[in-house]
Amino acid sequence: MFFLEQHPELNSEHIPRCLWRGASIGDFMKILMYVVILIAAFVLVQIIVGWKTKRACLTIIRDLRTRNAYDLESASALPYAQKKSLLHFGARDYKPQALQQLVMQKIVCITDDGKFYLGENAQNVEL
Repeated sequence: MFFLEQHPELNSEHIPRCLWRGASIGDFMKILMYVVILIAAFVLVQIIVGWKTKRACLTIIRDLRTRNAYDLESASALPYAQKKSLLHFGARDYKPQALQQLVMQKIVCITDDGKFYLGENAQNVEL
């Protein structure tokens, strides 16, 4: 209140009220609860997406092992390697993104003609 002592022409009515000054503890708890729920929902969605991507990775590796695609000669084309159009409706398919991750980690290798085979890092992956 040092400011008011220097300017006697102003009183406390001219000073803007703080946002929390008029709010009750109940209002604060509601806002805090909404923020916690929002953060928990975000974390839950990230866990679910990670789990589904991991399952898609394991499906791709299992599919390539079933096709015996272990080298360039035995490389196999995967039907889910092509990206779908933007107007695709239905459940999300995590296989294209999972395949991209596997190629970046060199678990799955790609040939010049777009076929896939298991790389040398694939032996470390357990199904």
